Amino acid sequence: MNRSDNFNRPWYQWIRLLIPEELSGKHYLDLGGGAGEISRYVAQRGAKVTFVDIDQANVDHAHSLGFTANKLDLNTSLDKLGKSVYDGVLLLDVIEHIWKAEKLLSNINHLLCPGGYLFLTTPNIAHINKRLKTLLKGTPPFDEGYHIRFFTIHSIYQRLEDTHFKIDSINHATSTFGSNHLKKFIGKGPGNLNLPVCLQNLLVRHIALRAIKMI
Repeated sequence: MNRSDNFNRPWYQWIRLLIPEELSGKHYLDLGGGAGEISRYVAQRGAKVTFVDIDQANVDHAHSLGFTANKLDLNTSLDKLGKSVYDGVLLLDVIEHIWKAEKLLSNINHLLCPGGYLFLTTPNIAHINKRLKTLLKGTPPFDEGYHIRFFTIHSIYQRLEDTHFKIDSINHATSTFGSNHLKKFIGKGPGNLNLPVCLQNLLVRHIALRAIKMI
């Protein structure tokens, strides 16, 4: 069943700042694209977009929007999508749903052109709120059963390094200790704290990064 449009999903807000303004002549691949919001976003910037999702309704919807669309399980081979053909791959809040996450990252590396970019978002399981909930209530990780893989800042960075990516830029969503609520009250947009590396695993709520293909 296809989901409804929502351009205000938190991970879109932070990853959009890492996507180049001008994408004319570029070919982007949206993996697990859902309702196609981010596909439309990069298409508006000039990119040709290929869309992939496991849900046939989402694939049909992407077709209706004019995108080349494929139904694929991201745990399986992506060979039909080509090799070294995409300038950018979008993987937004998808990797936590994939059993074979490491294999998926390796497959994405093969899909990208030399110097191509991976745009990735995923929740940070090590955030302080999740730690406290586990400590005080003895509850399992948030979204257990819906999410089947869980990542921290350190673990996702290591997975990317292992599959020949280098972090190019980050814009993680952080705890702001109420400052974003105040900004909203006075009509300003939300922001993030510039955290030292030693505090990122504790205070980053949602990981948002751009990584470049190295091999």
